Amino acid sequence: MDFPFKLLTTSRRFISPNELFTKACGTKLVWFGEFHSEERITIFLEQLIRNITTSSTSESSSSSSNSKMHIVWEHFSLEMNDLLKEYQQQQKQQCTNNNKQQHLTLFDQLVEDYKKIGTEGHDLKPYRKILEYCQEQGSNRIQLHGGFIPRPHASAFMKAATEEEKLSLYQTLSSEEKNYVPNLETLEAITNNLLLEKNHDTNNSSPAKTNNFELYGSSEHYNVFESLLSGREIYSSDCPPPDDARRGIFRAQLLKDWAMAHYVQQLVNSCPSTDRFLIVAGKGHVSHGCGVPEIYSWLQAQQRQNDATKEEKDDEDELLICAQMMYELDELDDRQDRENDEMLERCILESDVVRGSMMFDGTGSSLLKRPVADVLYIYDEQDWSSDDDDDNDSNSSDDGDEETAARQETMEAYNQVGATATTPGNASKARAILTYLGYTAQEQELIGRDDIYNYQGVGNPFPLAKIKTGDHVIDLGSGLGVDSFVAANYCTDTGRVVGVDIAQQEVKHANRRAKERGIASFVSFQQNDIERLLDDGRKNKDSPVESNSFDVAISNGAFCLIPNKTKAFEQVYRILRPGGRMAICTTTVRKDLTVETQWPLCMRMFVHLDQLKPICEDIGFINVTIDLNDSELEFELEVDEDDSNDDEEENNSNKNNNNERKKIHVGGEEFRH
Repeated sequence: MDFPFKLLTTSRRFISPNELFTKACGTKLVWFGEFHSEERITIFLEQLIRNITTSSTSESSSSSSNSKMHIVWEHFSLEMNDLLKEYQQQQKQQCTNNNKQQHLTLFDQLVEDYKKIGTEGHDLKPYRKILEYCQEQGSNRIQLHGGFIPRPHASAFMKAATEEEKLSLYQTLSSEEKNYVPNLETLEAITNNLLLEKNHDTNNSSPAKTNNFELYGSSEHYNVFESLLSGREIYSSDCPPPDDARRGIFRAQLLKDWAMAHYVQQLVNSCPSTDRFLIVAGKGHVSHGCGVPEIYSWLQAQQRQNDATKEEKDDEDELLICAQMMYELDELDDRQDRENDEMLERCILESDVVRGSMMFDGTGSSLLKRPVADVLYIYDEQDWSSDDDDDNDSNSSDDGDEETAARQETMEAYNQVGATATTPGNASKARAILTYLGYTAQEQELIGRDDIYNYQGVGNPFPLAKIKTGDHVIDLGSGLGVDSFVAANYCTDTGRVVGVDIAQQEVKHANRRAKERGIASFVSFQQNDIERLLDDGRKNKDSPVESNSFDVAISNGAFCLIPNKTKAFEQVYRILRPGGRMAICTTTVRKDLTVETQWPLCMRMFVHLDQLKPICEDIGFINVTIDLNDSELEFELEVDEDDSNDDEEENNSNKNNNNERKKIHVGGEEFRH
């Protein structure tokens, strides 16, 4: 792994990867808390899996037992286990044929089948090498499992209006047919035992009563969960307690955690004692031992109580590893600092985030009972490739990767647009579109004739954004700056506006226009990929993009072309302050595109309308509303005839001077409709 990272234990000792791998190989159950689809996490995770598998194989060869590794994924739901089983069975046949092309096709088919089920929505491509390795090993050495309850069930449980409805849903999920969660008898027994400890929070309810049904969750679990949504500084010594505003969404979190813990417990207890288990989930589901590991321990304790002959669980049989990005650590401003081993370790040990989460010297919230992890994997999340020689493409993605191709095509197309943005366009048509989309006459006057024809959006974010004086606003995919200029009028110079766009030529044009408008003191633009918003944004010294730093996020069309919508929304969630809001205008599809048709690039990137709300809610956004007003792609425009004549004269002049404006959907094969 050729990027800076460190492994830190609760004893304040840095250990080598081999030390961790050795420890993991000797542990029956490993919990791994990650940030989803992060390349530097998947690289590390692959090495961990390879080492555990190799160790299991060595032990099996020296004994009569056949040790197997089980990997339980949050990314796959429980109903996808047949899909994973079929995937591994196909691989066995592929290995016999030794057909490389078939090997690639199988993974692509897995992704397609995964999308067709459509309930989970994770980006599997960063896990490709891991999943292919698991295929090569075969299910007799590594068995893949889906571990989470399907999202529609969790969403329905969260939205249940009455206690009877919640109870009915739970009974269905715990039925013999589904067996997604423990039965009510087990749930009641665990609750009664834990209530005796008087340090857990069940909203003063017993889950077995039909008139007041709630899933059980510890107060520590809710404290950690709420802090992830609210941005509350959980590791500060004077951290206030959590409020109850997020109890509703916590209900869905609990159902997911109970379901995964239930599945893991059944799996562990049904497999040979020599088997090993790796549980991969989002950090919020395992950190501080809360969530899935905690509920698993309750279930095992109840099992031991039911079976007096069962041996006590050895705490050494479990290991918790959690990921931590370096961006939150102080003083690590550049690559040289991060590659200086002594400085890196000193900064890590002095960091408030690390000291608080690992509970060094008694630091951290009094509401926490244990450190965030047994081992913290602290990694450099920044991509330094831009500092290298432009000709060095050794880190580039596979040319066949559609997401990479989409980003490159988008960047090139909009750079061409930015290069000709000073050429006047059809202002009358732009005004007609803006009027149809609800931009007021005052807003259009503010935009002005010199910028109005550079409008590039698909909607109007301002009625829902409700930008106020003093707000800090980020415009995602700011293009040539039109919406940013409107936002600046609302937040005034007591706030600020930061526009980010993937196309450098558009960024240059927007910054020039901000200076010419006299608003550059509080309006700026920077090149940035929305999927890497924090990673790229921190490098900007003049106006960095940091966590919890914006009141409002607006976007008008950029999300249409973002390949990984989930990753982009996760970035937006992290940059917004507690109580922040977003207004995103994007185009969607209502049904799958037919594979026989060669669709233009933009349409291949469109997200399913029905997936948007679940994606946002699973990340932690609340009060998510999908506004379908003015959502038709075709509509009649009323264009002012006088303005239209002026525009026609201008356009003819541009053509005569060979200075025609570049347009998306016109002239480029990938965007052609």
